[in-house]
Amino acid sequence: MTRRRELGGISGGLLNSFVSRASLNADTLLMLFVLAILANIAYCAAHAVDVVVQLSTFRVRWLRMRWMLLGVGVIFAAVLAQFFSRGFFWNST
Repeated sequence: MTRRRELGGISGGLLNSFVSRASLNADTLLMLFVLAILANIAYCAAHAVDVVVQLSTFRVRWLRMRWMLLGVGVIFAAVLAQFFSRGFFWNST
């Protein structure tokens, strides 16, 4: 029970400090939902590419170098998250 209160207090504090209540409307929440679905599709597509490359002749090289793809993907996701969060929350009136 105390963890639930702590989590609620932390999330409520973050919402009140970082996001104005005016920027949280139905359109914003629906857009965030669509972006979450698209992120899930991209995540699943990465697995399909991984399987295809592991079945090819590039398997040995791929197993040594695929951490770079992970790094590029994480950096790309961070840039996209920053871009969309600025558009959703900082520029809304």
